Amino acid sequence: MLLAAAGVAFASCSEDDDASPSIVITAVYGDPADTHILTDGGEIVADVGTMVALSVRYVAGQNNLSGAKLDMKFGEDVWVEVMDSTLNEGVFNTGVKELVIPYIANIPGGGNELLLRFSAIARGRAGAETTAQISLKAKPEPDPVPLPDPTFALLAPVTLHGQSSVAGGSFWSFARNDMTWNFANASQASIDFIYFNLGASGATLAAPSRWTTTSVTPMSNIAGWSVKNATRLALLDGVDRNAPAGWWDAEVVNGTFTSIEVNNLRVNDVVAYHTVAANGSLKGALVITEITGTTAGTITFQIIEKVAE
Repeated sequence: MLLAAAGVAFASCSEDDDASPSIVITAVYGDPADTHILTDGGEIVADVGTMVALSVRYVAGQNNLSGAKLDMKFGEDVWVEVMDSTLNEGVFNTGVKELVIPYIANIPGGGNELLLRFSAIARGRAGAETTAQISLKAKPEPDPVPLPDPTFALLAPVTLHGQSSVAGGSFWSFARNDMTWNFANASQASIDFIYFNLGASGATLAAPSRWTTTSVTPMSNIAGWSVKNATRLALLDGVDRNAPAGWWDAEVVNGTFTSIEVNNLRVNDVVAYHTVAANGSLKGALVITEITGTTAGTITFQIIEKVAE
């Protein structure tokens, strides 16, 4: 789930139509992009990972604004305060009637819902406050695709974006089944691996623990994370992606792989993984199905799921 403030714009106006403030949310998303006006909040449903460009317009009404807020709630997590402009008293001492703030959000995966709650507060004895809430949800995921080996199937494709991309996230969490994390997200402990494409390393999946110091590139600020999971990864050379029964127990269930990154990935490569104990000590494998571009490109994979004994 990616959420980032892209900037702030201030404007003065002479709207005196109502004592209560109002909030108008403009959402642009889709391919081709379409514009949606959400005057009282609402619901946005799109494919997992879809980038949604939001423009939130806080209007004071008769009085000036005294504050504008944004709170966020992801899945079953508690509400988290993302922005509280009342902390910047200097801004609202100048008679602000209108405030426009853009945000970028992504549709979350794993059946989770992202809630964004916007609040506009007007000056005055009553301190009138108006709140608008929007929900971001993914379209239902397709059923797993059976493999020729009937005891296994491929889950829905997941696309991660390279380190220079502005179209989506580079981080993956198995526990949350979500790929749209970014540096601003507070749940760093959930991240199992990260995608980048750089020079001789090529298309790479790497555990956060790779970033030991800020001299490690790209995305050197990962070195400052408070939790950097040491997910174990292994490129399974020579295995048949369509017949996991022939190698699953030896390479995945009983495999002992110790690398924290796999480089120069190619389409049809199979990567085994083992997450840290705090993230469930999950063992499994995924197959690379598409790679586009380099630093601003993408990698797409499908998790191989064992569906029967």
